[in-house]
Amino acid sequence: LRTITESAAAVQQYTEEAAALDVQYSRAAKLAGYVTGRSNALRVPLLQYVLGMMLDETIQSANRFFSVLSRGRYALQHKQGKSGAGYGGLDIEVLDGMSGTCRSVETLSGGEQFLASLSLAFGLSDVVQSYSGAVRLDSIFIDEGFGSLDADALEKAVDTLAGLAGGDKLIGVISHVEALQDRLTRQVRVTKTRAGSKAEIVVE
Repeated sequence: LRTITESAAAVQQYTEEAAALDVQYSRAAKLAGYVTGRSNALRVPLLQYVLGMMLDETIQSANRFFSVLSRGRYALQHKQGKSGAGYGGLDIEVLDGMSGTCRSVETLSGGEQFLASLSLAFGLSDVVQSYSGAVRLDSIFIDEGFGSLDADALEKAVDTLAGLAGGDKLIGVISHVEALQDRLTRQVRVTKTRAGSKAEIVVE
């Protein structure tokens, strides 16, 4: 009887302690649900929500370039809400000015996707500089992608880059597209030889 009485007292104590811990866990679990996106209506984790605010600024800046490169047809916009059954917050869609509808970025052609990526790179550059105070991004290097553009789009892209370059900003293009050679006045040409690669600086 004494053993049963002691065990019953211990069970009562553990039950009370468990109830207190359950209240603490319930609060933490509720907060975690909101922070991780499991419980909020948009299903957007807190980190992605904060990054989404910066994404809005990046898209706004990028659209200045994308509008020029697409001749006013396309604009990027931040897709709100969740994406399918997963989390949302950092998805981008394309507003097609010709049809007036929103499209997935995956429906753009290879060349159009390159122009969108190029625009986002310049937009991100502007936003990073605005947040970094005295820190400046004086150089941007673009590696390939020009081969996916038709002649007309290539001409427009190079004209845009030429307009952005100059002063204290350097834009470097890494490409094998021969059509670019006639448009770029300062080049570092790399050629293969049996003895190894050779670099040559060309200024026209």
